[in-house]
Amino acid sequence: MIVDNGETLINCLAYIDLNAYRAGLVKKPERYRWCSLGYHVQRNNADGFLYLDFGLMEFGVKGTKERLAYYRQFVYGKGGDYEERDRKSEGD
Repeated sequence: MIVDNGETLINCLAYIDLNAYRAGLVKKPERYRWCSLGYHVQRNNADGFLYLDFGLMEFGVKGTKERLAYYRQFVYGKGGDYEERDRKSEGD
């Protein structure tokens, strides 16, 4: 299957970036070293290794920083309440 634009692409990317979080390996998706969101947040895509479209240019989200902020918000919306999960894990 080839997914290269739009809503399907952003959903696929979010699904992948949430894997480590959903598996309980990290408390926030961007803390996982091998996830694209983590790479963008931690390294600021320093070497331009990853494409920063996220399927969002099609929806009029033009600026790089704006796309990253929108994508991060999208991932957090798909992943659930991180603060609630953190509170629960602190109680264990």
